[in-house]
Amino acid sequence: MNQNSDINGKNLPTPEEQAKIYSAKSKRAQIRLINRIAYFVIVALVLAGVFYAAIKIFFSVDSIIVNGSSVYSYSEVVDACGYSKGDILFAVSGKDIRKNIINKLPFVYSVEVEKEYPNTLIINVSDEKESFYFEYDNRFFVLTSGLKVLAVFEDENRLLDTYGDIVYVKIDDVKQVITTKEVVFFDSESHRRSSKVLLAILQSEIYSHLDYADICDLYDVRFMYDGRIEIVFGSHIDIDKKISHALSVISRYSENATGKLYIYDVDEAYAMIEEN
Repeated sequence: MNQNSDINGKNLPTPEEQAKIYSAKSKRAQIRLINRIAYFVIVALVLAGVFYAAIKIFFSVDSIIVNGSSVYSYSEVVDACGYSKGDILFAVSGKDIRKNIINKLPFVYSVEVEKEYPNTLIINVSDEKESFYFEYDNRFFVLTSGLKVLAVFEDENRLLDTYGDIVYVKIDDVKQVITTKEVVFFDSESHRRSSKVLLAILQSEIYSHLDYADICDLYDVRFMYDGRIEIVFGSHIDIDKKISHALSVISRYSENATGKLYIYDVDEAYAMIEEN
C-alpha cells in the first residue's frame, strides 16, 4: 500500500501539506482571538467613553464659591486653586487646593474645601490676622502670631492708624525680615519659642489689655498691662498657664491699681501692687 494512502486508497497529505494545513488553522484561530480581543477593547472603550461623558455632563464643576477672604479677590483665589469650571468634581483634590492657595497667596492662613454634588465647589479661606508689630532697622513690621510679616511702615503712627490697637512686641535675635515671609532668627529655637508666647497672648483675654510684650529675653518675659501693671514672668516655659494665673491675681484689684506682679511659677505670685 502506498504510504501516502489510507486503507481505502485515498491519498493522504504529505507532511509538508499537513504542516501548511496546521499553520492555516493556527492563523485562523489567532485571527479569531484577535478579533474577540479587539471587540472587547472597542466595547470597553465605548463604555468608558459613555461613562466619562455621563460623569462630565452630570458632575462637572459649574459653580465655584469663595468665602472668607478680605485680602484677595474671588478671581485671585480661583486662579490660585488650580481648578476651574468644567473639571470633574470627583477629581478635585482638597489637599491640592489648600497647598496651591497657601503657596501662591501669602496672606492666606487656612483653606477649607467643600464639595456639594453634583456641580458646586466651595472654598473657604481665612486670612492671616494682624496681631502684633515690632520695630526692626528703624521700621515697623506688622506680624501674625506665627511671626509672618504682613506689612511694613516707616511711621509707627501710620501703622496704628491703619491696623488699630495691635500689640507692640519687643523681639531680639532677628536676622532677616521680609514682607510675606516669617521673621528669620539667628537661632531657630528663638522663632519657635517667640511664636509660642505670641500665640498664648493672642488666645488669652490679656491681649486686649497689653501695651507691649517684651520677649527680647525669653527667660525674662515681661508684659505691660493697661499701662499700670508690669507683669514679670521670667521664663517663657508654661507661659499660657502663667498668663492665666496673672489675670486671676489682677482681678483681685481695682482698675486703678498700679505696680508690679511677679509670676515665676504657674501657681505662685508676688504682687507689689498699690490701690490708687
